[in-house]
Order: sequence, then C-alpha cells, then structure tokens
Amino acid sequence: MKTKLEFKIATEDWEFEQINELNYKTFVEEIPQHKENEDRALLDKFHSENTYIICTKDRRLLGMMAVRDKRPFSLDQKLSDLNCYLPEHSFACEFRLLSIDQEFRNLRIIQGLLVMLAKFADEKGYDIALISANVHRIRFYKQFGFKPFGPEVGTENALYQPMYLTLESSREFRSKSKILSRLPNNFSIQNEQPVNLLPGPVDISEEVKKAMNEPPVSHRSEEFKNDFNFVRSQLCRLTGSKNVEILMGSGSLANDAVAAQLSQEKCKGIILSNGEFGERLIDHADRAGLNFETIQISWGDVFDYKEVENA
Repeated sequence: MKTKLEFKIATEDWEFEQINELNYKTFVEEIPQHKENEDRALLDKFHSENTYIICTKDRRLLGMMAVRDKRPFSLDQKLSDLNCYLPEHSFACEFRLLSIDQEFRNLRIIQGLLVMLAKFADEKGYDIALISANVHRIRFYKQFGFKPFGPEVGTENALYQPMYLTLESSREFRSKSKILSRLPNNFSIQNEQPVNLLPGPVDISEEVKKAMNEPPVSHRSEEFKNDFNFVRSQLCRLTGSKNVEILMGSGSLANDAVAAQLSQEKCKGIILSNGEFGERLIDHADRAGLNFETIQISWGDVFDYKEVENA
C-alpha cells in the first residue's frame, strides 16, 4: 500500500534537519543565492521565528514554505520604506523558502502547501502576505492573486520580484480554486484535521450537510421539477450545449455514458494509461466496442509528449 503525502506544521527534529538540507539544495545548489558549505545544510537567518509548512512522505521532506509575521521582514532589508509600496493593512506576514524536492515537483504538493498556508493565514488573521518571487516564476504567483511592487531585488544570479497578496485577492482566488473552495469551514490546522487531496470522497461543507439533513423533496413535486430544470439549464449554459441529461451514478457511469456517445463516432481514438483510472478507461472503451489505440506506461510515470503526438 502506497504511503500518503502528509501536510503539516514542522515540529520534529528530523523535519527541521531536512528543512535545512532542502533549503541548501534549493538556494545554494539550484539558485546560487548563498555560499556552499561542507555540511550541505542551510539554516535560515529567521529560523527560530519561522513557522514551516511542510509536505512529507515516509519520513522524507518533499516540500516546504516558511511563514513569519515579525518585522523587520526580509524585504525590509532590501527595500527602504517597504510600507510605502503596500496597500493599507493591519497584520502582515512574509512567506519565503518555497521549495519542492526536484524529484517530486508536481501540482499536488503545491496545492497541499497552499491549502495549509490559506488556513494558517486565516487562523492568524493576516490580511496581506509578502513574497520575494523568483523573476522566472512571476507568472506562477500572479495566478494566485499576487501583485508585483517596487524594483527587483537580489543579485544577478538570484533575482527576485517583491509581490503582495491582499485578503480580498486571496478570497477571490480561493473561490475559484476547486481544492481550496471545498475545504470545510471548521477545518483547522491547530486541530490537525487531515487535508483530503484525493479525488473522492470529498470533504462536505457545513452548508451541504445542513441541506442533506432537511426532509427529502418528492421527485414528483413541482419544487423538484423546477430544481431539476434549473440545473439542466445551468449545465447547458456551462457546456454550450442545447440539451443535457442528468444521470444518477458514480464516475464509472459517467465514463460509460461518454463511451456510448463516442461509439456514435466512426473515427479512431487513443487512450493514455499510467494508473488505475487509465486502465478503467481502457475497460470502458473495450466494452463499448470503440476503435482505439493505447499508450500504457508504469503507474505514476510521465508520458513522453512526442510519443503521444506521433501515435
């Protein structure tokens, strides 16, 4: 059985040791911001004041970020009169040292760290967050609502753009993010409630729980008919279709429905499989009698784009 990723606040000695090692790999070997040393470990100058949000698996650190709310910030030392660049705020934090082990860089780890960061910021009451973004990653941070300000800082080999994220921008991003918007309202880092990053079963919000506790509506009633037709109209609008059908079942039923629809097409297709869901799609396609080829690789491996393009 595969070990799951764990997202948490660092508390153990072995976690802090690996934080220093990953810090060295990222900001000495990958980004030449600090000098090399024999220990191949880098202790951050604000280490004792940092809160480290980390991702681990089998007692191995895969990713981290550091959060600190004590002035002066790192950016205070790089920009004179930092506050003149910032919008009005009450409680600021600076997050730094975002690092993912090169062997494990993927969106899932980034998402998990952002989930923890978002809730940590809520519990602390921060209304603005500052970062020094690698100049090659500015576009990455902008998608989360960060805005650049002031001149670039750092050295020629390690150049950074100061950016900030307001509470309003953070809320706007969270409302659009599937993984952040589905967090339960009572989720708390302090309570160590686990973060569910699986496709399902998903965490259910208090609003949904409350609705499910209400008496069921008869499927023959006008209320149900109105709700049903409203959902269909919204789905048509969302998909740009003239008509949609609502089916009650699992994701497997959805795959069967798609396969049945594709069976009306007389062209050949391709299915990519590198795990359980890819193998399921092959099974669905076989049972639907579809004409297709497959590219199958080991579970978790990455597809070769050229191979897919030439298939």
